[in-house]
Amino acid sequence: TTTSTTSTTTKTTTSKTTKTTRTTTTKTTTAMKYCPNSNLLRISICQDGSSCNVVTDPAKWGCCASHGGRRACPKGTPVLCQQRTCGGDYCCDVASAANPCKGLPMPLDRCP
Repeated sequence: TTTSTTSTTTKTTTSKTTKTTRTTTTKTTTAMKYCPNSNLLRISICQDGSSCNVVTDPAKWGCCASHGGRRACPKGTPVLCQQRTCGGDYCCDVASAANPCKGLPMPLDRCP
């Protein structure tokens, strides 16, 4: 967990009166809990370390099948799902409450 604090000070001066307002905002971020994505749009990373474009490759989303399967999802669909229901490989999805991997995202400690 990373915590950062930002402070803003504003001074307003009106005839013989000085007013000081201080606002402190604390932002807490949690370390990633799920498998990282490829950080590249439309590019999947395969188990053997090769990569493929899920749009332009003739096999489309199955482009990692002959490379041991998918290890990381493309940036546009960054969540690697636990299910192997996408052509026998792990599905990729978007992180949203409406479409949470049609099940569960792959936990960080179980990344392929």
